[in-house]
Amino acid sequence: MKLENALSLIRDIPDYPKPGILFKDITPLLADPSAFSAVIKAFTAQIDDAEIIAGIEARGFIFAAAIAQARAQVSYPFERAASFPLKPLALSTVLNMVKMRSKFISMPSLVENHWSLLMMS
Repeated sequence: MKLENALSLIRDIPDYPKPGILFKDITPLLADPSAFSAVIKAFTAQIDDAEIIAGIEARGFIFAAAIAQARAQVSYPFERAASFPLKPLALSTVLNMVKMRSKFISMPSLVENHWSLLMMS
C-alpha cells in the first residue's frame, strides 16, 4: 500500500476530548496490516543509526515497538510517571543522558502534530 493511502485511513474526530481539539484516530490504520506496514517502513527509512527507538505516550509505544522490531533494535516506552505502575525514567532525565553521550533529533512525523524521539549514538 502507498503511504498516502495508509495515512488517509486516519480519521479526524473534532472536539474530542474537548472543544477545539482535533483528535486523530489511528484505529483504522492499525486495523489494516498493509497500511500499518507502509507507515512503519516510511518511519524506518528515515532512521540512520538510532541506538534506541523511544515511544512517547500510548501511540508512541505502538509505533516505536514496531519500528524497533523492524530494525532489530531496542524500544523503550516513555510515559508520565503517574501513568506507569513502575517508576519510569523522566523525559528530562533521558534528554540529559542524550546530551551527555548522544545526539538528539526530532524526527518529522508522518502525521501532523505528532513527533518521535530518536536517541542517536
